[in-house]
Amino acid sequence: TGPITNVSIEKRAITAAESLLACDGIAPIWAESLIQAIKQKRLAIPTLAPTTAKIIRLIEMPDVELEDLSHAVMSDPGLAARVMGVANSSYFRGVTEVQNVQEALMRMGLREARTIVIVVTLKSSVLSGAVAGPLATRLWKHSLLAASAAQEVCAKRPPWEHVGMLAGLVHDLGKLVLLSFSQEEADWNAPASVPSEEQLDRIMEVTHASLGALMLASWGFAPGFCEAVLAHETPSEATAPVASGDVSESETKDLAASLQLANLVAHQIDAGWPADTEELPGDLVEAAEALDLSPERLMEIAEDASASFEYLSRVG
Repeated sequence: TGPITNVSIEKRAITAAESLLACDGIAPIWAESLIQAIKQKRLAIPTLAPTTAKIIRLIEMPDVELEDLSHAVMSDPGLAARVMGVANSSYFRGVTEVQNVQEALMRMGLREARTIVIVVTLKSSVLSGAVAGPLATRLWKHSLLAASAAQEVCAKRPPWEHVGMLAGLVHDLGKLVLLSFSQEEADWNAPASVPSEEQLDRIMEVTHASLGALMLASWGFAPGFCEAVLAHETPSEATAPVASGDVSESETKDLAASLQLANLVAHQIDAGWPADTEELPGDLVEAAEALDLSPERLMEIAEDASASFEYLSRVG
């Protein structure tokens, strides 16, 4: 990602943080601290190990070869052991145990291999270093549910067919930045300046999308992907980044809309999925219709996403 894109996202993150000053119940001192942290680049944004970055780049490639993916996985012994363990689990078990990573990925098949590798990689490399506690646990559960839904939503939406799971997993990672920042504030400032859990949820609602896009840009994600994450709650506002060239504005909006729908599906599954299409909430139906998806297809997506989540929550 070029510096122009990073600067653009940073400006929007600052604008989002500045809007907190007008929010009822949010201590101005906390909002001002966040604004200064963004401006001074003091936010604790997780970094990716070279192996992790390489794996993510491969996952994004529509024509990735299993051999290339297996070589990348083998360069991380811990990840290789996890992948082989999954391939030899009861879910995938064959007549004999696989003996190496390439055999493991072949047994899974390319789609499942992509899914398993990215879930294990992100959880072990990013979330293991995140702030522990119920908020982080809740975030991972929602991200996994949204990723399972996004994989189904994006399955036939070029050019995003192969990155639905990845996009769903990272769409809320800006909340990790805020969790880490709130802990730092608790360590360095008076308790009165630290937001309550309810206040933190409100702050996350306002700023997490731009902070997540800022994190992804720092990791080298393509500008269009970062823009879609930034606009996942307001898809109509997504634009093709200046000097991008990787995707068009309509394609960027399409991924943002897919993430919006996946996000809503995940929340509804967590709250309890309706038994009949007539009971589906209006905002959920509207988000699906924007992608030309019928209520019946929405029911199928939720069913498939729930099954995928149940399995992946044990794997990850």
